[in-house]
Amino acid sequence: MFPRIEAFGLPTWAVFVTAGVVLCWVLLLGRTGRLGYPRLKVYVWVLTAFPVGALGAGLTASVVRMLHGDATAPGLGFGANGMTVLGAVIACGVYSWAYIRFVLKTPAWPLLDAVAFTYPLALAFGRVGCLMNGCCYGRTTDAAMGPLTLEVGALDPLTVGGAHYALVPATTPIWNLPIILATFALIAVAITEVVYRRRERWGLPAGSVIVVALVADNTSRFFAEFLRQEEATTVLSLNPWQTVVLVFWLVSVSALLTLVRRRRRTPTSEPSEPLSIPS
Repeated sequence: MFPRIEAFGLPTWAVFVTAGVVLCWVLLLGRTGRLGYPRLKVYVWVLTAFPVGALGAGLTASVVRMLHGDATAPGLGFGANGMTVLGAVIACGVYSWAYIRFVLKTPAWPLLDAVAFTYPLALAFGRVGCLMNGCCYGRTTDAAMGPLTLEVGALDPLTVGGAHYALVPATTPIWNLPIILATFALIAVAITEVVYRRRERWGLPAGSVIVVALVADNTSRFFAEFLRQEEATTVLSLNPWQTVVLVFWLVSVSALLTLVRRRRRTPTSEPSEPLSIPS
């Protein structure tokens, strides 16, 4: 479906996702610079967070494969059958908090709130990368529904999704799970930015914006995961992705409720300013 870009020796999905990450870096550096954070140290932070996230994604994928008894199964490329996004989020979150706290030597939550929009924005690019890579694919459905579905024949036979549907007629429609998840991620970007800009008016304590981003993403993802081609394997009749996302959602909602109950009546120390995305 998506050929390799031979000039770089990389598959199209990797180039696309990398471009998305770079865009997030540019927007993050712009906002933190306007807020007065040291540009060089922030640059080192985002640069080193990239391999940390990749490591977290790979480790999580390996753990999931081991739990399912297929750790050495052939044909499972990087992130093909594991919760790589969740692993990357955890790794980057922990690393970012520690870096801000101990290297930048400043409270972590106000800065994480300021750059919270990059979390769902990066996910949106990553989901399109999943479509290109064929590693996330939906269930079959009865009828085509525009961009919400795609035909099995659109999947490259060499990808995980293509191999799974190898014996299914090429015109069979399946849910376009990556595009659905990418759309939800963009909605989460908008929600996150609205909360960031209005946090002073609403008296929200530091940490509220990044938690809202987590709640928005995991709420939509939980329901979208019902469209994934994955059998339920838990006592709650949920697939592995839904189970982990549900845990993330419960933790993030609990944190948000705790923060809301402790709302401050004084303005935050960080100035508000709109997000400017280059055209």
